[in-house]
Amino acid sequence: MNKHILISIITIVSAIIIVTSYFFYKYYIAKTSHQPEIKTIKVQYEPSKKINARYESQSLYHFYLEPKHGYINNWLVKNGTQVHKNQPLFEYYNPTVEKAIALKQQLLATLNHDSEHTQDNAQLVTLQNDIATLQQNLRTKINAPFDGILTINNSNPSTPQSHFATLYHPKYHISAKVPETYMPSLKLGTTLKIHSPHNDQPSNEKIIHISPIPSNYDTNDKQSQYELRLTASAKPLLGQHCELEIPSTSIAIPQSALLNNKYVFIKKSNKFVKRVIKFNKSGNNNRITVKSGLSQGDIIAENANLLNTLN
Repeated sequence: MNKHILISIITIVSAIIIVTSYFFYKYYIAKTSHQPEIKTIKVQYEPSKKINARYESQSLYHFYLEPKHGYINNWLVKNGTQVHKNQPLFEYYNPTVEKAIALKQQLLATLNHDSEHTQDNAQLVTLQNDIATLQQNLRTKINAPFDGILTINNSNPSTPQSHFATLYHPKYHISAKVPETYMPSLKLGTTLKIHSPHNDQPSNEKIIHISPIPSNYDTNDKQSQYELRLTASAKPLLGQHCELEIPSTSIAIPQSALLNNKYVFIKKSNKFVKRVIKFNKSGNNNRITVKSGLSQGDIIAENANLLNTLN
């Protein structure tokens, strides 16, 4: 009899344990396991922008053939020579002026031999002055406008206005045209990274000039372009290209992180709290650009409506 009672008690206790375990699993463990995971986002600045740039000389001057001076008769320096400001570089010779001088000299000689015509004394003086003026224009020397290195492309050019030589300063700077949207974060003295295919590591260069007037001011372009010049610590070939890295200070987050068009949930001490933000709509309908209320490194809920429902 006692044995049957013991078995009955064990059976009842076991049933109670099973039922209790079932309800505990159903209402606590199962419910908790099916609760959706709250995904979070670590707030970061937008990726940096890269702008094409080029190494340019601080001063550059092109020489073009000017037929009014004649032809280049004599080079006074060699190709690749370092020259100084006002140093003579080459000399024009004008055959047209030479012919004019010869004609006037013949006329002058004729008048000098005709001593009977004293009334031609004034004409003699005029001819002498004309010849003196023409002789000054027979040869024209062209001087260097600044210190630099002369590169001769064609020592005997013949086509009018053709480019035949260039003078450039051996010191370089980096030049780039930057759209107006990037300009608010740039000012004189700002240091930017320069990426060059000729260097493994980027270099840091400072902005030394910002054009006050856009280079495309007289066009109908939707964005103005401003010329920037930066220091150039590297010494590549003149005209080689590089990339200018402009760091971003803007923050963009998914539209889903916004609640009631006003709030985000920010994680503080393992809890989510509401925070008011100001924002602009971006070109991407799924993202918004934050004006204020968030900082880099903040952690926010990716789906604000889901978190609000759970709360």
